[in-house]
Amino acid sequence: MQKRIDELFKLWNENEGAGGQLLVTYKGETILEKCYGYANIETGTPITPDTVFHVASVTKQITVMCAMILQERGLLNVEDDVREYIPDLISFPQPMKLKNMMNNISGLRDQWELLQLSGRKMEDALVQTDTRNIIARQTGLNFEPCEKYMYSNSNFTLLATIIERLSGMTLPEFAKKNIFEPLGMEKTFIRDDFRMLVPNRAYSYHDDGYNYTNGVLTFGVYGSTSLHTTCRDFTKWLWQFKNPTLISKETMDNVMLDRPTLLDGTVSNYAGGVKHDWLEGHRFVNHGGANAGFRTFSIIFPEDDLTIVLLANTYNIPTEPVCMDIARIVLGLPERQLNNLDAYKADSVDMDAIEGYYYNDASGASYDIQMHDGEICVNYEGKWVKLTHIGGNLFKMGRRNITFAFGEQCAVNQENNVMTLRKLEKDVYPDYAYDYEGFYFSDEVNGQFYVVEEDGKLFLEHFRFDREELHWVKGDKFSYGSMEGWQEIVFTRGSGGEVIGFVHNSGRVQNLPFSKVE
Repeated sequence: MQKRIDELFKLWNENEGAGGQLLVTYKGETILEKCYGYANIETGTPITPDTVFHVASVTKQITVMCAMILQERGLLNVEDDVREYIPDLISFPQPMKLKNMMNNISGLRDQWELLQLSGRKMEDALVQTDTRNIIARQTGLNFEPCEKYMYSNSNFTLLATIIERLSGMTLPEFAKKNIFEPLGMEKTFIRDDFRMLVPNRAYSYHDDGYNYTNGVLTFGVYGSTSLHTTCRDFTKWLWQFKNPTLISKETMDNVMLDRPTLLDGTVSNYAGGVKHDWLEGHRFVNHGGANAGFRTFSIIFPEDDLTIVLLANTYNIPTEPVCMDIARIVLGLPERQLNNLDAYKADSVDMDAIEGYYYNDASGASYDIQMHDGEICVNYEGKWVKLTHIGGNLFKMGRRNITFAFGEQCAVNQENNVMTLRKLEKDVYPDYAYDYEGFYFSDEVNGQFYVVEEDGKLFLEHFRFDREELHWVKGDKFSYGSMEGWQEIVFTRGSGGEVIGFVHNSGRVQNLPFSKVE
């Protein structure tokens, strides 16, 4: 078993760079504890069991537990409308329950994408008031509460605010007193100030497939993120999902983990800040996290007494699939079926035909592929990263688990998920491109963009960001951005056919209106 699990971390064992911390317990015993790579590449400081990691969205379950503790004390009720607790932060007309927020079915637009549309960068110093203020500006939702599941960090920022107002303590203070101290989680805390010194901390690193660079976190935002912990500490917390001691089992099972029924009658798999699923008939509760270069995944199989926690300070090994592979090994289940690009492979490729902007109509995902210095490159986080030719029509992004197959369409295998994309046509609207030119503004994010035409092409400009080319999808819809995020705008027209604005869509923000000012 040890050898099979070690093979999953071959890259970290062979590559001198960032890595992670792993702890697996089974039937009350630690069966595997390993550390890989460096907590700080610059100083050569290795990751140890005492290294403290920022674990990003894994924080959400802790925030929900704080609310459950207040529920049992009679200070809140998750069936109440959020306006009863934070009326000053709500500008949309739809009623919304606290329970909708903790289950990610509220329809709230995501704070991070809203902040970016306002002109803020993730590298900027951001504090809790920044996120609360941008949420408070929203007069619309992505969808009606309970209509569907859509992940949004805003839910847990507002939930944290409610907890603070009712308890008279900050969320970090409340969690420390009511969760971390009772469970003996001595190295665990919620960081509410990015300037805070953290002994034995892991630093975050981006990996473009060839080189590591610093992944800087400069925010003091919490509720949705900013939990810091170790594998040993977080494993203590996971047992609450089997034998709760902080709240009653009835509250855990019937309130916190009660999976919501959506308006169409389907039952969501997200409840109480965690995801619920089954592996070959084995029930498990899990959640992942991602901020900057940090990647986290934690999972408990309550009936099997199995816990797996993997904390990483880079993302060249995908944490969730690896943890599921470990679970299969421990539980004696068949290996997972690997997706591959066999159906899209060819013995050769027309290098001159590869360049282009590729788009997936179902998801909006996009990849910008161009030739630079004689090499095929993909636009990754604003820079052009080489794709290594590995044979035929296949190209790989260095040591990253991202492979492309080019042909009549582009197929991408990213972390065992295969997606096909079509190459968008070029220069199909030059005769009316000038219709879209102008200055656009949204009061909901206090954000402004310029659309300009140049040589028959359209570009989106913002004073804080690089100019982005708008790629025509269909009608008045255009896509921009590339790789792990996607953005699109759909221009809107008045009764006379003139362009009067656009709506902005992305993964977690839908139908955000911008008006054409001039």
